[in-house]
Amino acid sequence: MSGLHLLLLTPGTRYRLGFNSLLAYASVNHLHLHLWRSEPVCLATGCEIVPLDSDIGLYTFPLDRMPVRTMVFELDSGEQDSVNLLHSRVMSAVVACQRANVPHNLIAGRTLSDSDDSCGRLRVCLFPRQPARYCPDSAYCVAVAELSGQLIVQDADTFDQLTVADVLASYAKCSVSEDQFEDLRQSYRQILKQQSQCQS
Repeated sequence: MSGLHLLLLTPGTRYRLGFNSLLAYASVNHLHLHLWRSEPVCLATGCEIVPLDSDIGLYTFPLDRMPVRTMVFELDSGEQDSVNLLHSRVMSAVVACQRANVPHNLIAGRTLSDSDDSCGRLRVCLFPRQPARYCPDSAYCVAVAELSGQLIVQDADTFDQLTVADVLASYAKCSVSEDQFEDLRQSYRQILKQQSQCQS
């Protein structure tokens, strides 16, 4: 919740908030968030989204644009009730991942406005993923920075040899399967239903 409020205070679209769970390249074994500023438009907040379950505010990316199955949530307004609802939905999806022992990366940031370069909606992207393995021989590890479109590579030669196809293939490799994603989606719906019954 603090991270969402922080992003609502940031000017423009250049700030990112990220989280890597255990087995998703968490750098240390304790809860911490990453906040950074980056000039290019973030892949996760700049890519178009399509409805997945729009009745419960769940969207995703077309796989031809972002080849990682993703749960995407957007803030309807800056009103506190809307922030609370966004937070509740994101945390419910995180709980679905935890119950299934599915590692995940999370990226939040502001989208571009439809009308100009000012900031638009607050978007949170949850990337359920295959368990990460240490990657000493890889050009890079796919974690929160890489999923936002910012590749951190070992040296200039590695960078010069990278292709977009290579990067997209590495993204696809870390994604959960279609069946795993559908199981998480159904678990998320069930968690929201249980919460709704508790509030009634």
